[in-house]
Amino acid sequence: MQKGIDTDITNVDPIKYPDPRKTADETINEDFLTAKIDDKFNEIWAFHSLPLYLVEPDDVSAFYSKALELLADNGVLRIYPICSAEEDINTMSDTQCSLSIREWLLKPLVHKESLERLQYIKSNQQHHATYYLGGVTIQKKPQTT
Repeated sequence: MQKGIDTDITNVDPIKYPDPRKTADETINEDFLTAKIDDKFNEIWAFHSLPLYLVEPDDVSAFYSKALELLADNGVLRIYPICSAEEDINTMSDTQCSLSIREWLLKPLVHKESLERLQYIKSNQQHHATYYLGGVTIQKKPQTT
């Protein structure tokens, strides 16, 4: 008998999946930054989301704030990949090549904001961040009263 992991996975990738149930237990299949979400989640996945699809540096802070706010105690936010602006430029797919000149110019600022935000999260006492092979997991520590 195989032991499973008892968790609900919520995917926040900005991709419209034809059948979201195949990618996660729940998928936020709309703009995560503007979606009205009242639930708390014990597992949030953002694979190929940040910083790959964000354009505005302010969106990076909004993404982290919202994702971390939606985590239940001991919940985990998994982000992959966290890659550099140079890597983004060198490995852009045809879909991503549709970025405007303004978006191209903002990419390094988005990446810088992401790294700064991750450094802040790693240094605070509310979360535990672990880096691995180009990604990061951030676990929300239980709140003590």
